Amino acid sequence: QVILRQNRDDCAICPTCPSACWSPTQCQQQCSAHCKGNCLSEAICCPDQCVGGCYYQNSTSTNLICHACKHMRIYATGQCVQRCSSHMLKKKKTYRRKN
Repeated sequence: QVILRQNRDDCAICPTCPSACWSPTQCQQQCSAHCKGNCLSEAICCPDQCVGGCYYQNSTSTNLICHACKHMRIYATGQCVQRCSSHMLKKKKTYRRKN
């Protein structure tokens, strides 16, 4: 549902979301100012090379994986980087180790 200025008051209130929501059951993620609008939660910023948010690799990991990368992604680790390091080759915006 798209809420425009003309119909914004027609949207149902989100009891669990104090500031913004996508629907009555889906909260919109709010980031602190130092995260520059790119965060996992209000207190956890995504890496600078992320676009569109991030997530933990698995339930026990502290590695944050980007949904998308500004520049390129290292295939083996999922890490986003700005440029290829000297021991890697660029292949379609993905880095792989030289063999």
